[in-house]
Amino acid sequence: MGNGATTELKDPFKVFTIELNGDPDGASPWANSCSMDQTLDNTSIAGAETSNPYGLGTYEINLSKFNCTSGSLDDLKSSLNEVAVKVEGGKNPGADNQTDNYLLPMVGFIGFGPVPDSPTEGPSAPTESDVISIYSDTYTAITGINYNPGWGQQTTYSEGALSDGNNVITLSNLDFQGIDFTSNPQDVSGKTSLHFDYWTTSTTTLEFFVITGAWPSNVEAANNVPITTGSWQSVNIPLTAYTDQNVSGYDLTDVTQLKIVGDGKIFIDNIYFH
Repeated sequence: MGNGATTELKDPFKVFTIELNGDPDGASPWANSCSMDQTLDNTSIAGAETSNPYGLGTYEINLSKFNCTSGSLDDLKSSLNEVAVKVEGGKNPGADNQTDNYLLPMVGFIGFGPVPDSPTEGPSAPTESDVISIYSDTYTAITGINYNPGWGQQTTYSEGALSDGNNVITLSNLDFQGIDFTSNPQDVSGKTSLHFDYWTTSTTTLEFFVITGAWPSNVEAANNVPITTGSWQSVNIPLTAYTDQNVSGYDLTDVTQLKIVGDGKIFIDNIYFH
């Protein structure tokens, strides 16, 4: 994709909007419409050093980058009817008011590749303050955490950095996985929510448990988490979702463990109470 401009033009368009539209009926108005903005990199802008004359470049864009104004990306994948690449006003400062730069993008091949089985980048960095952090690159975690206690699970636990340097937890062949900090119990009664981010293409069911008290007298409550595949999902579970279950002995002043129950392979990041 390029901007079709020659090197003598000033301030050529560098931001193109890519729009994916679809409807089960195959016609507009689209039930599912998702888009993202792509900025040409320095080697693909006409007139830039080492650039070819037409600013052509190849871009591989993860579908997770698209934001939907109607419908959902999952529904769109099964009913894609239209791919539009266009210039929209207000996104190219310095070029929008130059009449010789109103150029449509030059588009070559557009194709769709296989869905990756792992993310290449982490989720957006959280911005909340005054958190009790269990796992995150952004916040310092509490001490005394065992992220892989031997509870008899079949889950394979691993941790490592993605290509952007962000560290995440990977749970493969998931049945359940515990996180234990019994040696450093936490009073989260002054917080309102439990946050975590997840990414998966294969998980179909997911429950997140908050456990209070020490074994063998510990008490647990669970919350079901809706699944969206192929992109990072930010989850905030109100702590009332646990306390409103009225489980006898359940006490948020004495949280000692977390437990994740599900299936497939899932990536987890930014676990904290806020």
